[in-house]
This record gives sequence, C-alpha cells and structure tokens, in this order.
Amino acid sequence: MLDASKILTGMPDQMVTGTILSAPLGTPLPTSSTDPLDKKDWRDSGFISEDGISLKADRSFDDIKDWAGKVRRRLVSESSLTVEFSFLSFDIYALNEVFGEENVEVSPATKDKAEQVSVKITADTLRHKSYVINLKDGQNRLRIVIPEGEIITDSIEMSFKAGEPILLPAKISAYPNIDEGVFAKIYWDDGKKTEVVNA
Repeated sequence: MLDASKILTGMPDQMVTGTILSAPLGTPLPTSSTDPLDKKDWRDSGFISEDGISLKADRSFDDIKDWAGKVRRRLVSESSLTVEFSFLSFDIYALNEVFGEENVEVSPATKDKAEQVSVKITADTLRHKSYVINLKDGQNRLRIVIPEGEIITDSIEMSFKAGEPILLPAKISAYPNIDEGVFAKIYWDDGKKTEVVNA
C-alpha cells in the first residue's frame, strides 16, 4: 500500500540539541535517531544556511575484461562520502569547525572591552572528529552519524555584502571505520508506535 507519510523532507531538528554536532573521536556514538546526546561532549555548530546539507557518496570502478574485450567484473577502486553545507551562524563554534580550534583565539569580554576574536587562516589540516546531523519531518526523525570525519573544504569563499549573511562553507569528508568499512550510518524513526496486545 502506498504511504505518503514516507515522502520525507530534510528539515533541521533543533528542538533538543542542534542540527550538526561534533565531538572528539572516541566519544560514544548514538545508535538510533532518538538517542540523547550528552551536551558536554557534543558541540552544536549553530544555524545552517537555507540550502541545507548535501550528502554525496562516490564510487569509481575498474573493469575486468575478457579476451574479447567484454566487461566481466567491475571492482571498486575508490570510494568516498562527503557532506557539504554552509554555517549561517558566524560564531566561535562555526569558526572552530571551519578554521580549526587551534587557529581561533578568544579574549573574553571585560568591563572595558567586548569579546575579541582573532582567526588565523592556514593551510593546515584539521583534526578528525565524530559528527551527527539531526533531521526531522513531522514525527519522523532522521540522524546521520559519521564516526570519523574531517572538514576538508576545498575552497573557502566568503562573501561580504550589505543585506546578506556571511556564510562559512564547509565540507565534511568521512573516513571508513576499520572494523566495518562504514563511512556513515543513517538512522530513521517514523514516530509511529503500536500498542502491544497481550495474548
């Protein structure tokens, strides 16, 4: 039977924690779309732009041909998974994600001056982290879990225009775990419960 409730949209779920969160490697990972996340471990990166997120899983193949030149097998030669989005929030957390925590210095506000922030833009690679992306559509809850990823934005292009928000582009490159070769997991909870009838 056709079920229109299975036609889902990718709205952010910001009711409990946030849409995109990161944590140091080794932090316990959620195993469902509704598992609570410990706020002291998982850092919320703030608002994301209206373009949302784009998840892309790529694979390339090498062909094995027989003597007649016909393809008999196709072997995976390369594979990757990336998630692209732009931070709408221009704050410490977003700057840490895009430029690296070691490159963002913060001087707290005092009675004499406001909070001061300085950002170094370098060519250094950023530290690997775990990422969680929370989505919702009505009762449906979707969660993308990336056990190990790194911000590897190829080109950081920021536009400074009157009347437009300053966006921070980001691309997470996921790395497969050693045990399973899994880049990411998607968890889905449709929010529909049924009562257990005792026999």
